[in-house]
This record gives sequence, structure tokens and C-alpha cells, in this order.
Amino acid sequence: MAGGREAALETLTACRRLDAWSDNHLKTACWDLDRREAALASRLAYGVLQNRALLDFYLDACCTQAFDALEPFIRDVLRLGAYQILYMDRVPDSAAVNEAVETVKRKKRQRSAGLVNAVLRRLSREKANLPPLPAGDRAGGHRGGGLQRAGGLGHLPAGGEVRMLHRPQTGRARPAGLLS
Repeated sequence: MAGGREAALETLTACRRLDAWSDNHLKTACWDLDRREAALASRLAYGVLQNRALLDFYLDACCTQAFDALEPFIRDVLRLGAYQILYMDRVPDSAAVNEAVETVKRKKRQRSAGLVNAVLRRLSREKANLPPLPAGDRAGGHRGGGLQRAGGLGHLPAGGEVRMLHRPQTGRARPAGLLS
């Protein structure tokens, strides 16, 4: 992950480790990037932060071990790759997988490269047939908390395409199927 992807990963790491404000850290991380790379970094960082619960749910379904048990850095890399696979049509799935694997290798975590490759390739292969969200999840059916209570959940229509429903008057995302 070079340029925008690296800036997005730095921002996610700072948010997780330092409780940093995403917008302030993203501005700093994008300071010397060109406009296209800065836009990519913003889309990735904000997209992962807004859809984290949904991404974690689907990544957990694609992992052979508990997603929550993975190293935090590896979870961040997987979230970035998953966001690109599920939400960004212009980024080929193979490029998202390759960039994630190369990032893990560059950060001296070669042993985790195979896991990242396997999980993201499986997500790419099965994205049209992802498991449905647990029924009545308002009470917290998913490990780690209720998906319906978390903000910014995506919605998977029958075709498997991920989309968000927005309410333009407030500018806030609203998960599909939830009452206002």
C-alpha cells in the first residue's frame, strides 16, 4: 500500500492506538500526497471507520480463526482490503488483495501474509453470497456487539452489491432496513 493506502492505514492505526481524530490525522498523513492519492486515502479511511462493524462481520465469516483474535494491525489491513473489495468498483479485487499482502510483508509480518491473502481472496470469491446479517441483531447477536446499533452499516441487496442509504438532509448514513 503506497500513497493513499498507506495514509489510510496510518490513520486507522492512529485512531485505534492513540484515539486520534480521524480527520486531523488524515490531513497530516495526506499532506504531501497528490489530490488523487489524498482522495483515495480519505475514501478508504472514512469508509473503513464508518463500516467497521459490517466489515468485521464479513471478515469473521471468511476467517478460519476468530477475527477478534488477530493482531490489530492485521485486522486493519484486512478491513482496508475488504472495503476495497466490497465498496470500490474501480479497484480490482486482485489489486486490493495484492496491496494488502504486500503491506503485511513490508511491515515485516511475512507469516501473516498467507492469512491475509486467503481471507481476502475468499471474501472476493464469495462476495455475491455473503452470509446475511443475524436476524434481530439489535440485541447484539454478533460477537463484539450489535451490528444494528453500530453506525454506518452497509446493505447487501440480492445481487450482493454493497451500498449505503443516505439521508441528504442530515448528511448521516442510515443502515438499510432501520427505522429513523
